[in-house]
Amino acid sequence: MITTKEKQKALGLIDWCLNEGLSDRHDIYSYVVNQTGLARPVVRRLARELRLTYIARIKILQGENLLYKTKEMSKQV
Repeated sequence: MITTKEKQKALGLIDWCLNEGLSDRHDIYSYVVNQTGLARPVVRRLARELRLTYIARIKILQGENLLYKTKEMSKQV
């Protein structure tokens, strides 16, 4: 089990790698594993969590989130 601090550090490193232009996921995973000492499967799970968070945010920005649309429509009535 990883701590919240370890999780936040790993997520921050993944995000940093993406911002720096790394596009190969194996390179990103290796970098995070080397920096944090976490196991590769843990890093992959955290990367999946981050990816799903980004997808949810993109859907909101694109207006594809039905729950978000419903809340906005109820405010207008």
